Order: sequence, then C-alpha cells, then structure tokens
Amino acid sequence: MTAPVLSDRALALILTLVIEAAGMGAFTLLWPQQRTHFARNVLLTSGMNVVTHTVFWYTLPLLPVHGLGALCGYEMVIIFVEGLIYAAVCDLPPAVALVLSLGLNLASYMLGTLVWGALF
Repeated sequence: MTAPVLSDRALALILTLVIEAAGMGAFTLLWPQQRTHFARNVLLTSGMNVVTHTVFWYTLPLLPVHGLGALCGYEMVIIFVEGLIYAAVCDLPPAVALVLSLGLNLASYMLGTLVWGALF
C-alpha cells in the first residue's frame, strides 16, 4: 500500500489558499482604494490562512466540545480575528473587513466542500 501524495490537511490547506487568495484578489480589484495593494492583500490572506488553518486543525480536536456547534463557533473566532487583521492592515472599515472575512471563509468552505466531494 502506498502513502497518499498529500495528506487531507495539506490538501485542505491548498484549497483554502487558492480559494481565499483568489477571493481577496477579486475584492482588491473591485475595491478602488485597494487596487494598488494587490500583492500585499493576496500575500496577507495567504500568510494568515497558513497560520489560522494550521492552528485550527491542531487545536480543534483539543476542545472539550465537538460537532457542528464547536466547528461553527471556532470558525466565527477565526473570521473575527482575520477581519480585525484585514481592518488594520488593509485600512478597511471594520464592518467591511468582517464581511470580507466572512465571505472569504464561506467561499472557502463551500467551494472546498464541492471540490472535496468531487475528489473523494
């Protein structure tokens, strides 16, 4: 039996990076004040996702509660933290940054689920 080329976590991280970086790229091109910061914004999103995704996968099993409720609660914390970082680094109004973070995470979850289902 051969080992898989990529672990499930590595594949999930790659999907997250591609989807959220593309989403941030689209946002940056559509938000006039952000257009000159394309590389910064996409790199910020990618770097932040490497950290939050890794922390998520290794700390979620340690939580005393499990299931969909725990997953949603944990994801809301990540959305909030990423939103605050977007607000500070990208100089966005906090409400816009939080909606951006929510949108990127929802896109990542929904598209990632579709791709995952098609692969497995």
